[in-house]
Amino acid sequence: MCEKEGFIERYYTDGPKDRVDETIRDMKDYTRSLVVEEMNLGNLIENAVKEMAAQEAKEEDEDIEEDLSLEEIEALRD
Repeated sequence: MCEKEGFIERYYTDGPKDRVDETIRDMKDYTRSLVVEEMNLGNLIENAVKEMAAQEAKEEDEDIEEDLSLEEIEALRD
């Protein structure tokens, strides 16, 4: 069909035909309900992002302090 007509038509299917289709439909429905019905979702995401940024900053500070202390040790050896 593709060689004769240059494309393959898409046919509408009424519903899921196998477990994969059912799983995809369920995930879409869950995601839609999560976004539409969960009123506090935006705040939860925002707080999680802020917490991740704070954790990264803390790790960077610890790395800098560790580097400084190593440099001090080396300076004392010289």
